[in-house]
Amino acid sequence: MIFPNQSTCCMVIDHFGEIIYDFQECGGSNMNLEESAKAAAYDLSRESDLCQYTVTCESWTQEVEQEEQF
Repeated sequence: MIFPNQSTCCMVIDHFGEIIYDFQECGGSNMNLEESAKAAAYDLSRESDLCQYTVTCESWTQEVEQEEQF
C-alpha cells in the first residue's frame, strides 16, 4: 500500500561498508524502490569482481502538517 506521506530509503552497500547507491523516494515514487536497489546491486556484481553487496531499506511516515485555523 502506498501513502502520500510515506518515504523509503534503500542503500546498496559493499562488503567494506561503503554506500555505493542511495535511493530515496516519497509517496507513489517509492513503488518498487527495493527492487530497483536489488537490480543495481546485481548489475554491480556482474560488472566487478565483488559479489558481496547488501541492500538495506527503511521506510517511515512523515507527519502531515496541519494548518492552524483561527
